[in-house]
Amino acid sequence: MSVKVREYKKRGRSGWEVDIMFKWPDGELYRERVKAPVGSKSGAKTWGEQRQSELLSRGRKAVEKKAMPMLKEFAPRHLDEGARANRQKPSTIIQKKRILDFYLLPRFGELRLDAITNAEVAKLKAELVDRSPKTVNNVLVVLNTVLKTALKWGVIEQMPATIELLKVAPATMEFYEPHEFERLVEAAAKVDH
Repeated sequence: MSVKVREYKKRGRSGWEVDIMFKWPDGELYRERVKAPVGSKSGAKTWGEQRQSELLSRGRKAVEKKAMPMLKEFAPRHLDEGARANRQKPSTIIQKKRILDFYLLPRFGELRLDAITNAEVAKLKAELVDRSPKTVNNVLVVLNTVLKTALKWGVIEQMPATIELLKVAPATMEFYEPHEFERLVEAAAKVDH
């Protein structure tokens, strides 16, 4: 049985990865590599040891039953068994795939579905600060739909994050004043029939 801690740095993020390895009572090897939810190396080591004893106490069937897919593994299933099976329009499916490929998978693809927390969603919003609120909301709606589908299908037990959309200013319509409209019609009549 061993718990090893390594520092990781990916896409500008850093932290500690815990590598847990042990043998079940029947002799089969079990290995789990996860990002520790703590910021220090010693804290990650302690968390890993607690996780290892929790896994051993819960037993093999409970651990195997709870294998949580990463977003990159679940996204194609969501598109095929969710969007296509429910006969969404092809343009909607294409747009969802683009949002997944361009915004969500680069950011959350390596995360398990239950690891997409409120903090991760806040980081996503911060990364998209230069995009329009409508674009950000489209990305958030796709993420929310994927998580709700996973919840509905029993892949996750509860929503890992509460996704709040940005406020979008209502569209304003501009009208010509009656005297402006008359001038426009007169000018148009002079130019062409």
